[in-house]
Amino acid sequence: MSKVRPISGKMTAAPWCVLPRRFFAWTLLSAALIGCATQANYVRYLDEWRGEPLLRLYTVMGYPTSEEKFSDGVSRLRYKSDNSYFNPPTWNTYTVDRTPYSDYSPGYWVPRVCTTDFFVDKTGHVTRWEINGNDCSMTEGRLKESLHAMGRPVPEK
Repeated sequence: MSKVRPISGKMTAAPWCVLPRRFFAWTLLSAALIGCATQANYVRYLDEWRGEPLLRLYTVMGYPTSEEKFSDGVSRLRYKSDNSYFNPPTWNTYTVDRTPYSDYSPGYWVPRVCTTDFFVDKTGHVTRWEINGNDCSMTEGRLKESLHAMGRPVPEK
């Protein structure tokens, strides 16, 4: 690694070496502050909905994707989210023993979906919930925001 020698004679890192280190440090700090999205956080959020009136659910969550009423008077409100994305195709070029090779990787869809069902009794209160999918998660920050919007304290871990 090349070093820049200032007039004082003291060795310091070249400016282009310092920048990546600072960027890496900020990236780590940002990741630590944002937190990871976990299913446990989402479950903690959904547990707070038990006993809440249907009107409150509509106010905070919006109207469901679908609603189904059963013969016993219970309703199922289904909320679906789809955060799927497309990974574009890529060409990889590499050399083995001075012979160039190329590989083509076709693009593909990465499914990220979550279905959340709330069950509401005859009196219009949430009794239970069910989730299905691979993207049913929430960050710690989003959990705190959502519980605050509901007027609830954030439960301790």
